[in-house]
Parts: sequence; structure tokens; C-alpha cells
Amino acid sequence: MTVYNKGGELIRMLRLLLGQAGFRRGMDLYFARHDGQAVRVEDFIAAMEAANNWEAAPFMGWYQQAGTPVVEVQEQWSPEKKEFRLLLKQGPKALLIPLLTALYNSQGHALPLTLRKEKGAPCERLLLLEEETQEFVFQNISEKPILSLLRGFSAPVKLRKKTTDEELAFLFARDQDPFNRWEAGQKLITGKLLEQLYGSGELTLDPRLPQAWRQILEEDQADPAWVALALQVPSPGMLAEEVQPILVEGICQVREFFKHELAIQLKPWFAQSYARMQDPAAYQFEATQVGKRALKNLALAYLAEAGELALALEQFLQASNMTDQLGALSALIDHPGPERDQALKEFERQWEKEPLVMNHWFSLQAGSRGMDADKIQNLMKHVAYDPQNPNKLRSLLGVFSNRNFKGFHQAEGQGYALLRTQIESIDPKNPQMAARLVQPLIHFRKFEGPRQELMQKELKTLFALPGISKNLYEIVAKGLGQEK
Repeated sequence: MTVYNKGGELIRMLRLLLGQAGFRRGMDLYFARHDGQAVRVEDFIAAMEAANNWEAAPFMGWYQQAGTPVVEVQEQWSPEKKEFRLLLKQGPKALLIPLLTALYNSQGHALPLTLRKEKGAPCERLLLLEEETQEFVFQNISEKPILSLLRGFSAPVKLRKKTTDEELAFLFARDQDPFNRWEAGQKLITGKLLEQLYGSGELTLDPRLPQAWRQILEEDQADPAWVALALQVPSPGMLAEEVQPILVEGICQVREFFKHELAIQLKPWFAQSYARMQDPAAYQFEATQVGKRALKNLALAYLAEAGELALALEQFLQASNMTDQLGALSALIDHPGPERDQALKEFERQWEKEPLVMNHWFSLQAGSRGMDADKIQNLMKHVAYDPQNPNKLRSLLGVFSNRNFKGFHQAEGQGYALLRTQIESIDPKNPQMAARLVQPLIHFRKFEGPRQELMQKELKTLFALPGISKNLYEIVAKGLGQEK
């Protein structure tokens, strides 16, 4: 997966560096030279180089260096000189890093970017970071600007930059670049979640969050698909990446508080979005309708969080397509009561003879709030569940152990023990699946002491299995840091 994802990002960088026309010339030459042949990355880059009279050597470092590059960012504005200095550092080895950049004034307008000793002033510039340290100086900047860097995710790098909450809120509300706008919103809410996680007082919601979300919900021209992504609270797994050791109960408590408060405070605006995204046209799988359904179902999930369970059940019963039916069931799944029970029973009745559809029924329950190891074991007794079927294993055990943060990480270790016993049963018949399922346990060192010990105990039990498969052994041994 890393090879495909990284390779795709590098090709996207090439298109940015060469331009659409230049990239097309390179692709035409590549096919002319190599159609039907088995070729290497070097052949592909050589075609791009020859078609554009471009020096490709600096770019090849991307294929030779492992890991994700980090770019440190420092900025300084001089009101006397009306200059904005941008200092960028990378290392330990310099790569060619394209950074699409803009500066905004306090009114949200992109400023003309004139580099020193240069004529012409586009409002968006492609800066090429080619050395370990480089400085870019923009002139005629009469007020302190807001920096929008790495627009369009122009390079697969991590930025280390001090950004205030006010700057993040500004970019989330006004940046014209969809990626940077989304990124600013995620950084803002993640930062506030972590503040509350480590705070000592009563949980509170920073007013900048509902204010920014309300502004986005009120934008008539905003892309619904983008809004549906932008207004999601980061998952427990994403928050866990920012915390050491991982505090399971704290992460879940703070995240659920934020989600509930946003739902309550923004209920009228979610209701307006839900109504506005209704589409009387017949179902089609095309971009406009997909975006509308995404935002409609996101709004429905928040409305259900605010108590509108009857509305979710109504959509479930009247849905004319699977997306809306699953969207309604997803909105109900975390809220025990007659509405959820009715929807689950009706979905089961309607789709019990469709194994692939029933996978959704298992997945939604496995990832739901309140699910635990005992309830998972009950679901395993269902007639539609087959422990020999990889799709069923992924839908139930995989979702529970990877996505149900609170349920899987029960304090007494019931989730860990359940996963271990199932892996023991699966390994002789499907070692590849066993090796995949064990992944959540190998990160035990990231958790606080008691959970770390419980997870390590289950791994050691697997490690000592007689006849353990090579697939499972390699993962478990690496996780434990030892050899058999």
C-alpha cells in the first residue's frame, strides 16, 4: 500500500512541476518508447526528462529516501520594510519539494506575491525547496499576512510550523484551497480536543469551533462533498497518534463531548443542510448527487446525536438507495432505543439473503458505541456469520479491533483476549488473515501500563503457539521484539 500511495503522490508532484502540458508530453513519449514493455521507474522519469528538457536528478531522491520528509517553517514580517520572510528547512538530505503557497490579508484576499528582484505578482506561487535551508522574501506586504503553505497537498511532506488558533480558524473559514482549508479545520479541532484531554477542569467547547462550522454550513456555494469531510470530528485512532501514552477513556470522553456539543449548538444549521441536500431526482451515481448524499447523511448523524432519532428512522424506512439506508442506520447505531432496534431488525429482514450487504450490518454494530467483547461473541452466533469467510472476519472482528476504540480496549482486556482466541482458531486455516487481524495488538507499547501488559500477554500466548504459521509468527515476533 505504501508503494502505491507514495508512487501516486510522486507522479502528482511531477505533474505539478512540469505543468499539465509538460506532463502530457512526457506521458506520450513514455508510451511511445515503452508500450508493451516491462520497464522501471527510471525509464518513466527519463521520458519526462527528455520530453521537457528537464533535469530529473534532484527529483530521484524521492525514490531513494525512506520515510516522510519534514519541512520546518519559520516566518517573519517586517512592517518597516513591508517584507515577509519565509525560511524553510529540510533534512537530513535535501529533496526537490514543490510547495504551492499563498498569503492572505485580514479581509481574506490573496495577496500578490512578488519575490525580491522580480517583476510580476501572482497570488499563488510554486516555491521549489531544493536545499537544506532556503529563504523566500516577498515584498510589498503592507500587513502581517496569514500563510497558506502546501496548498493542494503539493508534496507528501509533514510541516512543522507554529500556527495560532486564530490563524487556523481564519484559514478554515477563508482559505480558497480545499486541502489547506480542511487541514486547518482538522488541526484546530484536534488541538482543542487535546487541550481538553489534558485539562483539569470541566469539559468545554471553544466557541471558535461552532462559529467556524456554522459559517461553513451557511455557505451556499461550498462543495457538499468537501463540507461532509470538513465537519467530521477526528476519529479516536487519529487522536491516539497525538497522545503518548494513549489514554483510552479520556480520548473517547472528550471526543463524544465535542460531537454532542457541536450537534446541540448547531442543530438548526444541520437541519437546514439536511433539508437543502434533499434531491428529488432519481438516484444516480454521479459527483453532484454523491456530494449531496454525503452532506445530508452527515447532517443526519449530528441531528440524531441531538435527539432526532425519529427523523433518522423515517429516512431509513423511506430510503430508495443503499447509501441513504446505511446513512440512516449509521446515524441510529450509537443510540440504543426502539428506533435503532427497528432499523436493525428491518435491515436484517430485508437483506438476510445478501451476504455482502449483511457485512454492513455486522460492521455498523461492531463499531458502535457500547459494543464490547461479549456482544461481539453474541453476533458471532448469528446465522449470517461465517468464521471461515474473510469478509465476515473483517466486517466483525476487524472493525471491532481497529475502529471501536473504547469497546476493543476494555480495561480488563476482554477485547484483547477475544481477538487472540479467534486468531488461534483462524491461523491454521488462513494465516494471512490471522497476521492481518493481530495488527492492533502489536502497538501495545503506546498504551498506558495495564493495557500494555494485557496486550503483551496475548501476544506472548500467540508467540508460544505450537505450529504457529510463518505469517503470524513474523508479525508477532516483530511486535514483541524477539525471535523464537
